[in-house]
Amino acid sequence: MENCLALWAKKKEKDGIFYWLSLKRHLEDTREVMGLLWEHWLSEGQRAYITKSMKVEEDEAKSLAMFIGAIHDIGKATPAFQIQRGFQNSEDLDLLLMEKLEREGFSGIKDLELTDRGKTPHAYAGEVICRLAGINRGIASIIGAHHGVPMKENYSLTSFVEAYTANFYQEEKEDSPICKKWKATQEELLSWALESFGYKNVEELPRCPKPTQLLLSGLLIMADWIASNEEYFPLFSLQNEVDHELDDATVNQEDRKKEETQISERVESAWLKWTQNQTWEAKQLFEAKQSYQNSFHFMPRDFQEKVFIEIAGAEDIGLVILEAPMGCGKTEAALMTAEQLAGKQQCAGVFFGLPTQASSNGIFPRVESWVDSLGQKNQEKLSLRLSHGKAALNEEFQTLSRNCSEGIDLDGEKTKYVYV
Repeated sequence: MENCLALWAKKKEKDGIFYWLSLKRHLEDTREVMGLLWEHWLSEGQRAYITKSMKVEEDEAKSLAMFIGAIHDIGKATPAFQIQRGFQNSEDLDLLLMEKLEREGFSGIKDLELTDRGKTPHAYAGEVICRLAGINRGIASIIGAHHGVPMKENYSLTSFVEAYTANFYQEEKEDSPICKKWKATQEELLSWALESFGYKNVEELPRCPKPTQLLLSGLLIMADWIASNEEYFPLFSLQNEVDHELDDATVNQEDRKKEETQISERVESAWLKWTQNQTWEAKQLFEAKQSYQNSFHFMPRDFQEKVFIEIAGAEDIGLVILEAPMGCGKTEAALMTAEQLAGKQQCAGVFFGLPTQASSNGIFPRVESWVDSLGQKNQEKLSLRLSHGKAALNEEFQTLSRNCSEGIDLDGEKTKYVYV
């Protein structure tokens, strides 16, 4: 990893002190968060779907998810990204990092100017690097889409690289020493990620169908946001070189173990700060009267009980449409149906969509009460969010938010189980 140790992923100046995060450390952070999200945030149904879709065992599917986290920012291992100025326009910090790269053999990077630097944002550059290395397009496209906008499906890989060769390798001549150094750096990062999960080569990586690509893209975006939050994963002082990277060629076993311990402690601390609620583990329901009593504290009407029985006896349901006069209890029937389906299909969340802000505000207390009942039944702290544009003006939602953020239980047991 000698070529990779000077590459930066994040940087800033605060109160006259320079901070940075090496690219390798950010990749390690994101890799570990992907693993934790797989274990503790994805529902059992989502894990099973991803695993089955790729025709692998669950531990192999988890390894792939973590591998994707480990290479997601490989596009930052390019001159186009490394010469990017910081958001705070700290010229001294930028210069220090350029000099660091120069000392590691990236000659000329300090004076490099690229007219089309913006044409290869690091997510797209990452997809291109992965495809050039032979990684299948399904996985490569997840890397390209991790900032929300995928590359065009019909782009020409060869034409893209030829048009912006210097963005990837600093010079147009691909056989020059500096071009070879950038290629070697990118290959080192990829080899490190492959070896971390026991892949001998890129051909051993499983193939992802498009629906699975979408799920893993969402998981990666979430992991990247968490790993990029400085409250959870702080940057290191550049002056003190606290974030000392170990060269694989020179470290002894004790040093390597110490580094692994530091990574583990850093990730554990971040995860405990981020995790404020549990994932809903829905149970299968078999008896209508008891289920309604537990969730809504009343006995079901005939209409609601009939719906419950139909859902309980059905298999592989994709869509349920309830039609009944106003006042029959469709809202509670819909919530109970969602609870039944979540138990059957091992899901971990519900989206309750309504046509207007007014109707959303009106239903919100009933949904909140239902979520609170779920939490009480399972002794879980569950999350709830009102997601329209004026949620900040909804007193019910804001009261819940204030109570939870302050850790004050103003309404008895209400905020014990519902979290914003």
